[in-house]
Amino acid sequence: MWPRWPQPSDRSEAAAATALWPSAFRQAFIDEYIKSDGLMTSGTQTAYAVALRFDLLPGPHVRTRAGNRLAVPDCVHRHSPLTPALSNHGPR
Repeated sequence: MWPRWPQPSDRSEAAAATALWPSAFRQAFIDEYIKSDGLMTSGTQTAYAVALRFDLLPGPHVRTRAGNRLAVPDCVHRHSPLTPALSNHGPR
């Protein structure tokens, strides 16, 4: 009914198994969300910030590109106005 808690003899085995989780999660993140050119499948600033904060990006070159994506507003990368509604209609 209840899960079995690790016993003292199980701790080294549990520690060894859980030690692999961060690297496995990182690799799964890279496989799913990092394109071959080093950019993320989602171009949002939030996606890049989370990936940088939790060290989910592969290698310094990709981290530098991600930092550059955060330094320049997303609208510049898409070549579109930051606020299309305001730029088309102006303030009232």
